[in-house]
Amino acid sequence: MKILKFYILLFISGLLSVSSCVKEENPLSPKDDLINHIGYWHNVAVEAFFASNNFKSGSPTEVYSYSEIRDIIMKELAKKDNQLFDYDFIKADLAWSDEVLKKNGIIIESLSGNVRKNEIHPINYSVVFKYLFEINEIGETLYLAFSDLNKKVMENDVSRQEIIKLSKQIKDLPLSEKEKSYVDVFNQVLQHSNAYWENTHSKMLDKKTVAIIWADAAGGLYGMLCGPICSIIEGALFSTIVAIQE
Repeated sequence: MKILKFYILLFISGLLSVSSCVKEENPLSPKDDLINHIGYWHNVAVEAFFASNNFKSGSPTEVYSYSEIRDIIMKELAKKDNQLFDYDFIKADLAWSDEVLKKNGIIIESLSGNVRKNEIHPINYSVVFKYLFEINEIGETLYLAFSDLNKKVMENDVSRQEIIKLSKQIKDLPLSEKEKSYVDVFNQVLQHSNAYWENTHSKMLDKKTVAIIWADAAGGLYGMLCGPICSIIEGALFSTIVAIQE
């Protein structure tokens, strides 16, 4: 069912691209050819979240669950384009994702507020990659490559520039076309996220920025199980969970 949704959404995004070509007077916009503009919309989603009246910044006692954060992101994206980001449709479509996130312990509800407890990271990225491997979305080679990079990020053993360089090199591995498309989305989100956080929060510690952009890319990768729109939302969700924690 999830794979079917993936191809249906790809087909829809393809139709958007074709229809845009008919209107030659209008230049290509980020909503056309959506698969190649996930990074763009990811940045729009993150920026909209922090600008939202529903987000109470600067309040260390304010606690958000991951579902509350995602709901804000979905509503803000609907304000940007309610046809592309139909709130009710997306909310229903992501119901399965809640079960996956909870059942596999990818995101721990109690750690998704503003204050991190016991220095435990709020997102278990290793489970994200393992889950994709176990359901045969990625092979062992790609799984091990992502796992190796994840270890470097978790051990604060890599800079933003290094993680981007190493992530690009993954595509040189012997991968299937489907795996290459996953890597393309991962790198697209990683690079857009890096540009956003570098320009918006230049004074943030590099090691925290690495954790944030890694969260973005992992969320974007996981979200592709349901298609480009879900990739945008899950990437922004993972990102903001890490960003708001102290």
